[in-house]
Amino acid sequence: MTRLFISTLLTSTVALWVSGIAFAIPSNDPLVQACINQQLRNHQNIKNKRIEPGDFSNHCTCVARVMRNLANDQQLSELNSPGHQTKPEWFTEIERSAQKQCMIDPQSKLQST
Repeated sequence: MTRLFISTLLTSTVALWVSGIAFAIPSNDPLVQACINQQLRNHQNIKNKRIEPGDFSNHCTCVARVMRNLANDQQLSELNSPGHQTKPEWFTEIERSAQKQCMIDPQSKLQST
């Protein structure tokens, strides 16, 4: 009986720990995920601080939101098309604008241009 309890407790603890890791990145949005991955690559050489995906979640959520507001329907369809693997030309410009906007105002939706 005690063995079963300990085994169940251990399994539950591991499951909670693993699910906590899954929640470290709050969104399964591909634009957010791509932004977080890029930010992790950009900041990987920072010493004396452990960088976590969650460190960039607010910024990257803003970037994804602004990018969706900047892109037109055709561009969004292109991003969502199956087999799409490379960044289209327009993507970099929109991404750069969104990054700048979100550094200025992390709660940004999109300022009038």
